[in-house]
Amino acid sequence: MSWFRNLRQVTSQALPSNTKKLATMINYVPKHESVKRSELAPLTEFIQSARSLFVITGAGVSTESGLPDYRSEGTGLVARRPNFKPTNYQDFMKKESTRKIYWARSFAGWSYQTQRQPNVTHYTLANWEDKGKISCLVTQNVDRLHHKSGSKKIIELHGTLFEVRCMNCENILDRFKFQEMLRSANRNLFNIDFEATALRPDGDVELSKEVSSNFTVPPCPKCGSGILKPNVVFYGENLPKGRKEQVKREIEKSDAILVLGTTLHTRSGRDHIEHAHKQRMPIALVNIGPSFGDNLAQFKINARCGEVMTFLSHELNNNL
Repeated sequence: MSWFRNLRQVTSQALPSNTKKLATMINYVPKHESVKRSELAPLTEFIQSARSLFVITGAGVSTESGLPDYRSEGTGLVARRPNFKPTNYQDFMKKESTRKIYWARSFAGWSYQTQRQPNVTHYTLANWEDKGKISCLVTQNVDRLHHKSGSKKIIELHGTLFEVRCMNCENILDRFKFQEMLRSANRNLFNIDFEATALRPDGDVELSKEVSSNFTVPPCPKCGSGILKPNVVFYGENLPKGRKEQVKREIEKSDAILVLGTTLHTRSGRDHIEHAHKQRMPIALVNIGPSFGDNLAQFKINARCGEVMTFLSHELNNNL
C-alpha cells in the first residue's frame, strides 16, 4: 500500500536545524484515553454502510503532524497562553504594524510549517477517496496536509496558508514565492531567532517587537499597491461568497457525515453539521473531548483520530 509506505516515510524527514526544537518540545495532542476495540465496531459499520461519505476535519487531525491548535485542553495555544489573541481581520487591514508583526512571524515559522507531513488520518482518507468511498472532504485546516497525502476532492473551508492574496487586485501569489520576496526585502534579518515554545496554530512564531517592527512587507507585485494577506479567513472575516453554499451542495450529495478532530467551535463548521442533521443524515464524530456537535451525532468516539483511523484502515482495507 503506497499510502502506508508514505506514512512510514514521514518519520525520517529531516528538519532544518532551527526548527528541530519546535518539533520536539511540545506534544500538541491533548491527554486522552486509548480507545477500546469494542467502541469502534459501530464506526466500522457506519463507514461500511455509507455509499457516499462526506468528511469534515479540524485541528485535531493536524496536531498529530506537529501543528498546534487553539483550544485543546492543556496543549492548545489558548490553554498555554490565556491572554493570546489571534490576528484580527480589521486590525490586519487597517494597521501596517499588525501586518509587519504577522508577516515577520510567518516568515520565521514558514520552514517549520512546510516540513509538516501527513499522518495516518490524512493517508487513510486519501485511500478511501481512491476507492470511491468519500464524495467530498471539507477541512477547517489551512496546512494543505490533505493535499500532500493525495486527497483531491477537497474544500478548504478557511482557505490555505500556501497562497497569498492581494486585497486590491485579487492577485493570488504562491506562498513559497512570497517567502522569497520577504527574504529579499529583509536580508538584514536572515538569522532571525525566535522562541521555540511559541509556535502558533497558523504556522507563525513569536518574535521580539524589535524584529517585527523593522520587518519590511512588500506590496503586491501585480498592482504595486495592494495589501498582501494570507489566503485564509482571519478572525472577524467572513467566508468567501459561495463557499458555504458549495459545502451545502456537497452534503446533499452524500448519505453520511464523518467529523474528525474538531470541536466545531466556529459557526462556519458547525453550521454544516447542523444542516446535515436537519436533513436527517447520520453523523459520526471522533474527537478528544467534547464538541458542539456531540448532541447532533448518531454516536461519538472520544479518542485520538490517528488511533481510530489506524484501526479502521486495517479493518476496512479490503472491505470498501
